[in-house]
Amino acid sequence: MRPKPLAFGILICACLVAVAALDNVRGPESVTPSSPLETARAIAEPRGVPRDEAPRAVNASAPAATYVAHPIGPEVPAAPGETRTVDVVVRNDTVSAWDATGPNPVELSYHLYDSSGGLMAWDGLRTLLPFDIGPGFAGVLSMKVALPIRTGTYSVRPDLIREGKAWFSSAGSPPSGFPLRVTADLDADYGTTTAPASIVPGSEVNISVPVKNAGLQVWRAGGDHPMDLGYHWFDMSSQAVVWDGARTGLPHDVAPGETVTLTVDMHVPAAEGAYALSWDMVQEGASWFSTRAVPMKQDLVVVQHGVTFYGKGWGHGIGLSQWGAQGWAEGATGARLSGEQIVAHY
Repeated sequence: MRPKPLAFGILICACLVAVAALDNVRGPESVTPSSPLETARAIAEPRGVPRDEAPRAVNASAPAATYVAHPIGPEVPAAPGETRTVDVVVRNDTVSAWDATGPNPVELSYHLYDSSGGLMAWDGLRTLLPFDIGPGFAGVLSMKVALPIRTGTYSVRPDLIREGKAWFSSAGSPPSGFPLRVTADLDADYGTTTAPASIVPGSEVNISVPVKNAGLQVWRAGGDHPMDLGYHWFDMSSQAVVWDGARTGLPHDVAPGETVTLTVDMHVPAAEGAYALSWDMVQEGASWFSTRAVPMKQDLVVVQHGVTFYGKGWGHGIGLSQWGAQGWAEGATGARLSGEQIVAHY
């Protein structure tokens, strides 16, 4: 099932006192791209990687500018890594024209943020104005948006830029944005798991993992290519220590938008150290979701030997239940407890 073309209407209102005043604002250096539609730096990077930074220096004496973004149509999912066109309504509330050509033309662009508000790319694709836009103009323009290569929900904040000078938003309030969902036939969102912060080497632990079908296709629990939840163990050098972790099947077919919580019998590596426990859905006989642009859910886990109690009586001389203490130490009832935490229970 292919995503339908985007059909958004966005209202961008730019209120500037005079273009001449804006020309005196010093913006970020080297803002002119090598081509009008050049992809912004880090625009296609997955979530969790270093991001572009917004310009920090702003001329406080610059005229105020206001941008308001209002989606007119329903949100339509987009595919990872594509360049899509979004229709926006632009209104010039200034007393000066926005030149489409010349040494410092005005162009339509945007800033891209992730679902938590973190900046992913400041320099979005540039879209040339089709003509000079005079004061009082209000009309529809097409803006090109380069989508990230990973699925998820992002925020696109339209902005105008006078090339070689400054972004309009640097003269006043930052632009508001509209949500853009990037998804595919197979997509997943992972919730907060019960993975403990530390685990005994070579042990087995039951972990609860909430998983949401965020894609466009039903997850089948049976058949030739059922969907299962798996996991990988990575060391701190991002090397896979265990790639094919134990599979956990679905209790039933899972419809798009539905969430199920699975209990995973997880096997711990034998070697001590810090690891990234990475959760990943898999379509058996086909591929892992992570190879289809779906980010994995990662839990940082330290694998280390627990506390050993010595003494008489119950085996350690401090009045503990040996098997109860062992269960807490290995995380049998939830997060693994330290020796101090186990003693505190008594």
